[in-house]
Amino acid sequence: MPQCDLAVTRHRIVDNAGYFPAGRDPRTVGDDLLYDRLLQEFPSWLSSARTAQVLQ
Repeated sequence: MPQCDLAVTRHRIVDNAGYFPAGRDPRTVGDDLLYDRLLQEFPSWLSSARTAQVLQ
């Protein structure tokens, strides 16, 4: 799966704007796949947020 970095992330303490390609018609992405893709980066975000003391 291609990775895309958004330019605005350099202004954030911890990036919270993940991106994944959903194709030409995102409505065709099944719920299970959509949920998996949305949560794929959560563990690394959680670790980064704790390191940056955004969360305890």
